[in-house]
Amino acid sequence: KDGQVMGPMVAAITDGEASFTHAGGLFAFDVKNMPAGATGFRFTAHDKDITGITTYQHNNTLQALDDADGSYVEMLFDELAEAKDMKFYMPVPTGNYGSFTIYYRQSDGTYKNIKKSNSTNVIEAATVKVFTVAVEGGVWYVTESGSAESDGLSWANATTLSNALSKAKDGDVIYVGAGTYVPDTFISGKAIDAEDNVAAEVTTATEDAHKSFIVDKNVTIIGGYPAAGGSICDPAANQTILSGNDVCNHVVLVAAPKVAGKTVKMSGFTVTKAASTNVKGGWQINETNLENYTGSMAAVGTELSLSDMTFTGNKKVNATGIYGVNSKVDIKNCSFTENTASANGTVWFTDGSELTFADSEISNNTANNAAGLYLYLSAGAQMTANVSNVTITNNTATTYGGGAYLRTATAGQTLNATLDNCVISNNTSKEGAIMKLLNASGVTIKNTVMNGNTGGAAMGGVLMSEDASATYQNCSFTNNIGKKEAATIIKAGNIETTNKFDRCVWKGNTNTSWGTIYVLASSEYADNVVITNSLF
Repeated sequence: KDGQVMGPMVAAITDGEASFTHAGGLFAFDVKNMPAGATGFRFTAHDKDITGITTYQHNNTLQALDDADGSYVEMLFDELAEAKDMKFYMPVPTGNYGSFTIYYRQSDGTYKNIKKSNSTNVIEAATVKVFTVAVEGGVWYVTESGSAESDGLSWANATTLSNALSKAKDGDVIYVGAGTYVPDTFISGKAIDAEDNVAAEVTTATEDAHKSFIVDKNVTIIGGYPAAGGSICDPAANQTILSGNDVCNHVVLVAAPKVAGKTVKMSGFTVTKAASTNVKGGWQINETNLENYTGSMAAVGTELSLSDMTFTGNKKVNATGIYGVNSKVDIKNCSFTENTASANGTVWFTDGSELTFADSEISNNTANNAAGLYLYLSAGAQMTANVSNVTITNNTATTYGGGAYLRTATAGQTLNATLDNCVISNNTSKEGAIMKLLNASGVTIKNTVMNGNTGGAAMGGVLMSEDASATYQNCSFTNNIGKKEAATIIKAGNIETTNKFDRCVWKGNTNTSWGTIYVLASSEYADNVVITNSLF
C-alpha cells in the first residue's frame, strides 16, 4: 500500500511497548478469468511447509517461532456467478521456494490446476513476488480471423468459434467479434437412418450437411463486438453471422445436458442459410431424436435462453428458425423473418418443451403449414408454451395456419399453450390465416389483436378450430377476409369440445358465405360455444 509491502508481521513487547517487524513475505497472484462456479483459491508449496512461519527477522537476527505444519494456504469465497478477474495475496515464510502450484476450487469441492512453477523464488522479509496468470477458460475471445492455435484468452490472441466452444466449460463466456462464421464441427450422436432405426453406438458424422456449431456446455455466447475486438457490444453495428452456407442442416445445435441452475445463453447473432440437403435420418442426442430436416437452430434436451437474435434466409423442410424438443427455452427480443419451409413452421416446439416466448416478431415467412408459430404435441407427450407480446405478421402458408398452427396428435389432448397480448396480422393461408387449432385442448388466447388476415377458398379461412377446445379473452377480430364459409369456424367432428369467447370484438370482417362465426357439429357430437360480453 502506497509503496509499502503488506504482509505477515510480529510484535516484540519491550517495557510495555510493541514494535512490529515483518515475519515473512507475500506471493501475489493476479488471476485472469477465474471461472464461474469457483469457490476458492489454493497455493501449494512442494518443498516447504508454509502454514506456520518457522522464523522471522528481528534486529537482523533470525528468531524461532512454532514449526509449520502444512504445505498449502487456501482462501474460500462465495461461488462465482460468472467469470471474473481476481487478486490473491498469500502470506508465506521467508526462504527459497523451488516449486509451487496454484489451483481454483470448484463448487463440488474438487480442484483444478491453474499454474505450476518449477523455478526458484526467494522470499525475504517484506518482499513480494507477483505473478499474473490466466485460467484456461472463464472468458474466451473469438474473431473471424482468429486462429485455432491461439489460446483465445484475449482479443489479441483470439481463437475460432468452434475452438472456443470445444474448450469452454460450464459457466464460461465467449465474446464474438463481427464477421461471418461457418460451422466446421461434425455432429456426434446415435445415427438415425431413413427408416427411423437408432444406432446402438454413438458415431460422428462425415458429411458437410452435418456440420454445426455445437454448444454442449452451459456457456454464454455473445455476438456483436467489433471485428477486431473491443469492449462495446453493438449487434446492430457489428453484425455477427452464423451461416450454414446453404449446406448445413443445423447451423447451431444446442445440446448441453440439463444441469440444475445452468443455462446456455446466446445473444447478438444472425442465424442464416441453413438448408435441408439431407432430409432423411437424423441423430439421437441427450436421449432425444433430432431429424436432419428440422431446425436451423435446434435445442435438444437442453436449457436455452436467447435474446437479440435474428433468424433469416433459412430454407428447410421444417422449423426454418428454431426447433425445440425436450428443452426449456426462453426467447426474448428475437426476430424470425424471411425464411422458407417446404413443410412446417418457422418457430416449432414439440414434445417435452417448456417455451417462454416474448417481445419478438415472426414476419414475412413462407411454409406449407404454420408459416409463423407451430406447436405440435405427439400422442402421450406433454409441453407448455407461454407466448406474450409477439407479433406474427405477413406470413404465408399454402395450406394451414398462416399465423399459427396449434396441434396435438390425439383429439382432446392438452397442449397447455397461452398467447397473451399478441398481434396476428396480415397473414394468409388457404385455411386458418390467423390460426388453425386441431385436436388441442388447454389453449388460451387473450388480449390479442387479429387483424387483416386473408383466408383462401376453404372452410374457416381466417380461424379454424377443429376438435379443439380454446378460451378467447378480450380479443379482437378485425378486417379479416374469408373467401368461403365464415371468418371463424368451430367444428366438432370426433369429440365434444368447448370454446369460450369473453369480451371479444368482431368488426369489419368480410366473407363470401355464411356468418362471422359458424358452428358445425355432427349429430353424434355436440359443440359447446359460450360467448359472453362480446360485440359483433
